[in-house]
Amino acid sequence: MELKSWLKKNRVTQVAFASHLGVTQFYLSKILNGKYYPSRSLAINIETLTNGEVLAQDIMFPDTLLSERTNLMEDKRTQR
Repeated sequence: MELKSWLKKNRVTQVAFASHLGVTQFYLSKILNGKYYPSRSLAINIETLTNGEVLAQDIMFPDTLLSERTNLMEDKRTQR
């Protein structure tokens, strides 16, 4: 799951989540918008705070997540 979706689903503000992470809302916003990539330790903290619903690898390597979704969609199309 993407972090943006998790925040919305759980009704958690960027300010509150950033505070739990020990970063600024500005920095978290940049991560959410793909402008910055978090350190490994920050990505692991995000995974921990989201109870594993947002995976560290998906935050650190968002392009991989996108390509996996694309492959999954293509597989579903070819099965029809």
